[in-house]
Amino acid sequence: MNIKYRYPLITLLISVMASGCVATQDDVGGLYSRQSRLEAKVDRLTKQLTSSSSNNEVSAAPAIDYSEQIFQLENKVFELEQSIADLNDKILNLSYAPPPAPRQTSPKPNLRTQPPPVVSRPEPEVIPPPPPEKNKYDLAYSALARGDYSSARKNFKAYVANNKDGEKVPEAVFLIADSYYREGLYEEAILEYQTLIDRYPKNSRVPLSYLKQGLSLIKINRVEEAKLFLESLIDKYPSSQEADEAREKLSELET
Repeated sequence: MNIKYRYPLITLLISVMASGCVATQDDVGGLYSRQSRLEAKVDRLTKQLTSSSSNNEVSAAPAIDYSEQIFQLENKVFELEQSIADLNDKILNLSYAPPPAPRQTSPKPNLRTQPPPVVSRPEPEVIPPPPPEKNKYDLAYSALARGDYSSARKNFKAYVANNKDGEKVPEAVFLIADSYYREGLYEEAILEYQTLIDRYPKNSRVPLSYLKQGLSLIKINRVEEAKLFLESLIDKYPSSQEADEAREKLSELET
């Protein structure tokens, strides 16, 4: 029996799974080494088997029985062939096993394609317009400052009419009288100053209203009446600055 086995070597460069483990190049190399050793042993036994058969045919010595020896050699060759076949199957399985699936990784966000973050901006604060009555007061004060006395009085009076108990009503009444005084309408000024004195007797502008009444009477040459107003101011508010001014004015009138 002349049997010769040749198995081509296959280069394995990928990692595979076999028997629940990952096959490496070392695993496959070990199988090839074992296959080569088995092939060499098969060749050696085959040569022995062939040599024994030839000797059996040529030799005529009946004392040597080679049949049992040949049978044993044939069994060993068969077992080696089976081992080689099994090794070859393992190599093929390792060669064609699918590679392990790559590990899933979450893709990194592409910053260039990502939309810019939405920055919430606070809504601008809506400032409500001032109440109409306050607006009237501001308009009147602005007109008084620029010398538009008629417009100032109109808006001051509108403010007073709409705010009977408003905080700035006494001041508005005084400024109405003062607009007349600045414009040279002294009789009208005297009446408006008296309105403040009568309605708001505890207001801080009452002493000044008495002084302005006296000065208005002097402007229209009603000196005696002016003295009465100035003396009333000194009697009611002797420690006030307006009382000091009233004393100076009376001293001037006496000379």
